[in-house]
Amino acid sequence: PKSIDAEFSSALRTVLVEASTASWEYWFGLLEMFYEREGDCKVPNGFKVGVFNLGAWVGTQRYIKDEMSAVRIERLDAIGFVWDPYAAAWEEGYSKLLQFYEREGHCRVERDYQENGVRLGNWVNTQRTTKNKMPLERVKRLDAIGFVWIA
Repeated sequence: PKSIDAEFSSALRTVLVEASTASWEYWFGLLEMFYEREGDCKVPNGFKVGVFNLGAWVGTQRYIKDEMSAVRIERLDAIGFVWDPYAAAWEEGYSKLLQFYEREGHCRVERDYQENGVRLGNWVNTQRTTKNKMPLERVKRLDAIGFVWIA
């Protein structure tokens, strides 16, 4: 006969295996619920739904995109999945800078300024400090609106 400890250990192992090997459909359903609640698929790293680490699953999807079926990619795309969160964050900052530029007529943003919840002053400062590492296409886009590289 099995001891209570052995039965508990076996049951726990079963729960852990089920939790870590949930089907892609189950995870996608969790992501859809996140999307419906938040309005986007920007799942923070480490974000969990119960015992399910949705943030880690999202990171894995980004990592395995090249091996993923076209159907899964299309389904993720259909709900606005963010494949490159860094590029998306840059685009969001640039979009806010464009709004500022169109309204103010310049790109001289105060360091602590926020545009609709985006810390635009910090974003602008980051662009200045990373110009030499930035893709040329981004430099050209900033130059085209008169970006001030020196504060």
